[in-house]
Amino acid sequence: MNIAQVIKNSSSILHSSDRSWIKKNYLTCFAGKPSFIIYSGDGSTFLVEGFNVQESKKDPLKLIESYLDQGYYAVGYIGYNYLEHTDLALNIRKRNSKLFPELYFNLYSESNIIGFTKEDAKYMEYVLNNNLVGAKHYSVKNIPESVFLNKINIIKNYIRQGDVYQVNLSHLIESYLHADPINMFFKYYKSQPTPLSLYIDCGKFKLIGGSMELFLKKNGHVITTRPIKGTMPRGIDADDDERLKTNLKNSPKERAENLMIVDLMRNDLSRLCKAGSVKVGKLFDVKSFKTLHQMESEVYGILNDNISFYDIIYNTFPPGSVTGAPKKRAVEIIDELEDHNRGPYCGCAGILFPDGDFTLSVSIRTSVLTRNEILYWTGSAIVYDSDPQQEYRETLLKAKAFSSTVN
Repeated sequence: MNIAQVIKNSSSILHSSDRSWIKKNYLTCFAGKPSFIIYSGDGSTFLVEGFNVQESKKDPLKLIESYLDQGYYAVGYIGYNYLEHTDLALNIRKRNSKLFPELYFNLYSESNIIGFTKEDAKYMEYVLNNNLVGAKHYSVKNIPESVFLNKINIIKNYIRQGDVYQVNLSHLIESYLHADPINMFFKYYKSQPTPLSLYIDCGKFKLIGGSMELFLKKNGHVITTRPIKGTMPRGIDADDDERLKTNLKNSPKERAENLMIVDLMRNDLSRLCKAGSVKVGKLFDVKSFKTLHQMESEVYGILNDNISFYDIIYNTFPPGSVTGAPKKRAVEIIDELEDHNRGPYCGCAGILFPDGDFTLSVSIRTSVLTRNEILYWTGSAIVYDSDPQQEYRETLLKAKAFSSTVN
């Protein structure tokens, strides 16, 4: 098997530092074109088979479920704007979103799936990263720091008034770039290996994700979420690194920030799970990655009978860690202050299995590559005692792996 050729011919790729996507594979390729594509936007759902595009009257999530029941696998994303169709029932400002469907999934038969070992994955990282062809970086557009700081102060005023406890504020970085999308994906992974990295060919653009945050994982009747809140840079040496890691672990601000989202996710899962089954598996666990430390907690529960994928998304989307608390008011404030379209960012992405199980990451550390441009979003959670300059620096820290890839 020519591994490089399989990867170059893949329309979706799942890459994991710890086999979080599929238990037996570090790298999973979905070779060739998908059997079907399902996407939605502007109130319409479309089913694509080859060159045939049909509008469907079905809800897109229920349409996807019908194909899972037929034995197909689905790899794709649910974009942030899909929140308009969930229990939040919010109409957010309409922006130029023609590039980004609210939802996009490639559907594959089992014969499309090719899994690779850790050794194969490392070989491909080496080959592709040493043969990055056609990359040319021009310039970067970003929101002025003063504008971002002013928006943080507006949020802090809302917090003082009692409107909200936490709001996740983001900004968009635009770079003009010509590059091979799959090579860019592997180069990005090399910059920061994560458990939930993915590449998805979405037609008009390629989605490149390097998330380390689990939104939801369903395994039988058990559903699990691992929200991340709390960030610290890596140290200049081993002692400094351990000091920063300990500071994050013991920071009252970061722990409070994390706990707000844990409580929010406990509440979301309680709407779907058997009474008394929702538990906190771990709290304030610090995970270390190549460019930063992150604080992660875990919440899990036992689903009620006859809970569908549609039910789960309707009651939990969008992820609380990228909105704030309470979720509805946080989304309203985000909509007021952010001028860009989040697109796939701050939604979720991953794989849905024919048996009803699934793994979905929170779409952070996410970029979109078009023919001549790459877009990258980065954000920070704002709370009462946030220091605006520090929060802005945190957004740049989160963009560090992306920046090193682009440059």
